[in-house]
Amino acid sequence: MTSGNSISPSFDNVMPQMAKALASQHITIYCIDAETGAYKEFASTADYKYLDIPSQGDDFFNESRKNIARVIHPDDIEGVMALMHHEVMRRKVEEQGTVSFTYRLMMGGEPVSVRMDVTMLDEGATFVVVVSNVDKLVRLSKARNTEREEKIEYLQVVRKLACDYRLVYYVDLETDDYSDLSVNSVYGDRDLPSRSRGFFAAMHARIEESVHPDDLDRVLTALDKDLVLNRVRTDGTYEVDYRVLSDGVVGHARMKLTPTNDSRHLIMTVADIEDLVKRAEEEEAAKERSRIYGLISQSLASQYATIYLVDVYTKHYIEFAATDIYRDLGAPASGDDFFVDSRENILRVIHPDDVDLVLGIMDRDLMTRKINETGSLSVTYRLMMGEKTIFARLNAAWARDHRHLIVGVEDVDEEMKRRAERQEVEERAQIYGYIAQSLANQYATIYYVDVYDETYIEFASSDIYKGLEVPPSGSNFFLTSQQNIQRVIHPDDADRIAAVFDRDRLTQMINDHGSVSLTYRLMIDGEPVYTSLRAVWADDMRHLIIGVSDVDAVMKKELAQKRAEEQSVTYAHIARSLANRYDSIYYVDAVTNSYVEYNSTDEYKNLNVQTAGDDFFEESRRNIQRLAYREDLKFALDAFNKENLLAELEVEKVFSTNYRLVLDGNPTYVNLRAVWADDKRHLIVCVANVDVEIKRERDHAQKLRAIHEKAIRDELTGIRNQNAYAEFEETLLQAMESGMQQPFAMVVCDVNGLKEVNDSMGHKAGDEYIREACRLVCTVFDHSPVFRTGGDEFVAVLQGDDYHNRDVLLGSIRSTVLANQDNGGVIVAVGMSAYQPEIDERPSDVFSRADDLMYENKKTLKGARL
Repeated sequence: MTSGNSISPSFDNVMPQMAKALASQHITIYCIDAETGAYKEFASTADYKYLDIPSQGDDFFNESRKNIARVIHPDDIEGVMALMHHEVMRRKVEEQGTVSFTYRLMMGGEPVSVRMDVTMLDEGATFVVVVSNVDKLVRLSKARNTEREEKIEYLQVVRKLACDYRLVYYVDLETDDYSDLSVNSVYGDRDLPSRSRGFFAAMHARIEESVHPDDLDRVLTALDKDLVLNRVRTDGTYEVDYRVLSDGVVGHARMKLTPTNDSRHLIMTVADIEDLVKRAEEEEAAKERSRIYGLISQSLASQYATIYLVDVYTKHYIEFAATDIYRDLGAPASGDDFFVDSRENILRVIHPDDVDLVLGIMDRDLMTRKINETGSLSVTYRLMMGEKTIFARLNAAWARDHRHLIVGVEDVDEEMKRRAERQEVEERAQIYGYIAQSLANQYATIYYVDVYDETYIEFASSDIYKGLEVPPSGSNFFLTSQQNIQRVIHPDDADRIAAVFDRDRLTQMINDHGSVSLTYRLMIDGEPVYTSLRAVWADDMRHLIIGVSDVDAVMKKELAQKRAEEQSVTYAHIARSLANRYDSIYYVDAVTNSYVEYNSTDEYKNLNVQTAGDDFFEESRRNIQRLAYREDLKFALDAFNKENLLAELEVEKVFSTNYRLVLDGNPTYVNLRAVWADDKRHLIVCVANVDVEIKRERDHAQKLRAIHEKAIRDELTGIRNQNAYAEFEETLLQAMESGMQQPFAMVVCDVNGLKEVNDSMGHKAGDEYIREACRLVCTVFDHSPVFRTGGDEFVAVLQGDDYHNRDVLLGSIRSTVLANQDNGGVIVAVGMSAYQPEIDERPSDVFSRADDLMYENKKTLKGARL
C-alpha cells in the first residue's frame, strides 16, 4: 500500500498513544535521574507487578541490588549485581551508548529470560531502563535531541514491536485516516511511518490480492466498517483467522483489531500463525487417535475377564477391568508388586495340578524375556471357583511404551470344554470307525429279509452308509427299498436297480441263478460311491440275505491307475508353472524346523539366503533383521514366528502376509504364503515379488478416491452435494442407532426469489445468486459442513462450537437477510432444529422439523417484502 498526503491526527499525539499501547508488551520500563538515582516506572506488566518491586523510589541501584537476590535466578545474581552500580552503569553507558545484558527473572517460581537495555537521555541526566522478553527486545537509540526525545522513544518501541507482525496499522475510526507502521513499509530513511486515507477501502483492495479465494468473502465481511465498529466497541478485541496466498503457497494469518484507550483509534495487526495452525491440527489428530485407541481398547477389553497394566520397572500394577465372577476370587485391583501378589493368589485360586505351570512364568525377568523372544506370552490353566473348575488363559504382551506389560486373563472355559468334547467325540468316532472298517472287509451292511411278510433287520452298517438315513429295521422291505432307490442311488442307475427290486422277480432270479449280484452308484454326501449288492437264500428258504459291499475303492483304483501317468505328467507341468510365480519355495519340516529351498530366482539368490538348514524360523528371522524394510521389520518378524504361523493355519488353510524387503536399495513388497503339505508334517513356504501388483492396487484406490471426491462436490458452488449429504446422513444414522451420536443441529436453507432472477436477468445471474447465497450460509456456519441438496436448497449440520452457538449464528444469518431485503442482497429462508435423542430415530426427523421452520421463515420474509 502507498502512503498518501499528510493527514490528521497529528503524529505528536498519535505516537505517545501508540507507544503506550505497544509498551504494555514489555515487562517494564524505568526512567532514572542519573545524578540522584531517583526513579519512576514508566510501564509494567501484570506478571512483573507480582514480583512486588516498587514502581518508584529514591535510589534505583541500591534498591535493585536488594531485590536481585529475591527475584533473579541464583545463577545470574553475580553478573547482574556487578552491573547494578551507579558509576559502573554510567561509565558503561557513556562508553557504549546503550548497555544490554540478559538474565533470568523468577516469575511464578519459573525462570523467564529477559533482557535489560540501559541508555541515557537529557545529555546524561536521565537513565532509561527497558526490561523485556528476549523475543520482544528493542535497542533504544539515544535521543537525537531533547526537544524530540519522548516522541522518538515511543517510535523506537513501536518499531521493535511491529517486527512481530506482517502488517501494523493505526486507524482513525472517525476519518478513516491511517498510519502504516509495518516494518516493510516504514522506517527506511524516515523517522515517521507512512500515512494515508480511506483505510477500509484500501484494505479491501489489498485483501483481494492476497487472501485465499475461499476465505475472501469472510475477510471482506469482517472488515466492513460498521461491523468493525460494532464488534470492537461491544467485544473489545476482534480477531479473524484466514488463509493467504503467496506465489501459489497457502499460509495462515490472524488479523487482530484492538481499540485504543480513547476509543477513537484502532490498532490493526496481521500475524503469521502457520505454527499455531499446525500445532492445532496435530493436537486434533492426536485427540482423534486417542479416541480411536480408546474405542479399540474398550472393545478388546470386553474379551477378557480382567486386565492388568504392570510397570515392569516398579512392579506396580492397576486392574483395568474385571468381571463379577473374577472379582469373587478376591484378587486385589492394584498393588506395589504384581508378581509377588500374583504368586500368592496362584496358590489360593488355581487348580493344584496347574499351580507349578503358572508359578513358572510369574517372574518379571522370565516373563519379559519370553515376550521379547516371541512377541507375547500365553498360558492356559484352571481356576477353582468354589468347587467348580473353570479354564482361563493368561495373555501378556508389551504396551506401546515398552515399559508396561498388558496382562489379560481370558475366560476360555467354554472353548476348552468344547475342545474336550470334540476330542472325545473324535476318539469315539475313531473307535467306531475301526469297527466299521473291520465289518466293511466284506459288507458295508447286511439285511435279513422275511420274504412272506417283508419284515427286515439290518445287521451291520458302516458310518458312511448310515448317513443315507435308511431305517435299520421295519416292514414292507421292497416298498421301502423302491422309495430309497430314487432317493439315494445315482439317477443313471436308479431305474435299473428298481426293476430288479421286486419281491417276485428277485426271488425268481435267485432261484434261476443261485444268487443275484448288482453293481451301482450310491449318492453319499452328493458324491457317487460304487456299491455291490449280493442276494441269496438263507438256509430256511424263507429269508433272503442281502449284503451291500463298498467296492468304490476297487473300481476307482483301476480308473486311477489308468490316469496315474497322465496325472503325474500334468501335475509336474502344473507344479513347474506355479513355481514360476514365486521367487523362492521352501520345504520345511514343522517338527524339526529343518528346510530345503526348491526354487529361487536370480534376484533372490543375490540376497545370500541359505538354501538349506536346520532351523528355518530362526534363520529366517536373522535374514529378516538384515533384509526387511525398517518400517515393516516387526511385522515381518511376526510372520516368521512359528507359533503365530501354525496358529493361523489351524484356522485358515493358507497363511498369507505382505511385507517389504530392501532389494537393490529399494523397498519392495513381497508376499509370503504357507500351506501344509499332504503329510501334515511339512510346510510349503513360498515368497513372491508382488511390488507391481500392490502399487497398481494403490494407484487404482487413489483414482477411485478422486472419482468419489468429484462425485460428492457440487460443480456450481464447490461445496458438497446431495450425494455427500446422503453419505453424511448414513453416518449420523449409524451413530444414532449405536447411541454414540454427539449433539448436533440441522439448518435447512432455501433461496428466495431465484426464479425471478432467472426470468428477469438470465440463468448466469441466477447461478451467481445461488453462489452468493452459498457464501452467506458458509460464512455464518464456517465451522460446520454445508451441503447443496437441491437447486436452491442448502443444509448445514452444526456440531461442536457451532452447535453450542447455534442460536447466535441463526440470529446472525437472519439479521443479514433482513438487511439484504433493504439493500437488494440475497434472501435466504432458514429453519433450525436440534437433535433430540429421546424422540429422533433418524436424521430425517431432525431435518423435517428444520424444514417446517424454514417454510415458516419463508412465509414471514415474503410477508415482510410485501
